[in-house]
Amino acid sequence: MDFNQKRFIEDALDLLNELDEGLLQLEATPHAIAALEQVFRTMHTLKGGAGMFGFESLGTLAQQFETTYNWVRQRNIPVPDGLIRITRHAFNEVRKVLKEEDVAYINNNDTFREYIRVAGEFRKAIESTGDLADLSGTKVTSDELATFFLRVSPSITLTEDGNHPLIFMVQDIALLGNSRVLLHKHPSGAVAHWEVILATTIPEVELENHFMFTESACTVYHTRLVSGDLLEDVGFHKYLDTRQEESVELAALQPIIDRYQRTGAGSKTL
Repeated sequence: MDFNQKRFIEDALDLLNELDEGLLQLEATPHAIAALEQVFRTMHTLKGGAGMFGFESLGTLAQQFETTYNWVRQRNIPVPDGLIRITRHAFNEVRKVLKEEDVAYINNNDTFREYIRVAGEFRKAIESTGDLADLSGTKVTSDELATFFLRVSPSITLTEDGNHPLIFMVQDIALLGNSRVLLHKHPSGAVAHWEVILATTIPEVELENHFMFTESACTVYHTRLVSGDLLEDVGFHKYLDTRQEESVELAALQPIIDRYQRTGAGSKTL
């Protein structure tokens, strides 16, 4: 097992502690959107890291649960008790297996395969029941839509067509909502940094955690710009068009943000 794989296991065990917290909250309040988002993002992060560092079985297991929790969150419904139970059982087993620190053992674990099967069957079962509205009279509401700015600066030499995990992480985070990505390069052609403007309901702390498994390869600056989707503003797009060669100046965005807030967050001008 190499250094990166050991580091992944350490980070994954920390994530499993966060998962436990989210599941406990969902047990108490099945329609808690923040807890649901926490569990979903934990699965998403585990999936990405496991695939990156050679833990295919864990990646497949996390993907199964990620797909199921995503199905629930997209329908704004309470999390079924059965899903919480099988998630806890499955990832308690994951915790035990990861502590063995043996890649072959982890990837060939029969219990993992069994939970992959169980999770798949559970997902099919809840999908066949419709929107599960009968589980609770109260539907959840999504977190506030907000626009974030992220600057991701590699601390290693990368080219935009490379295959380093950090490149895929930036591409992945851009898929979390409405987004625009600006790539800035050194004269040598290596990546200087990416700037990502993302309108999403994902909490800011989850955006930061997205880079957990690549933090040794980069520094990440992130800030919340405004409530709503600033990418709907045509003036903002025009400003971004001028930043193909130079970095975004956050101070220059303030007049655009002020105007957007005055005209009403969410009003489309494109």
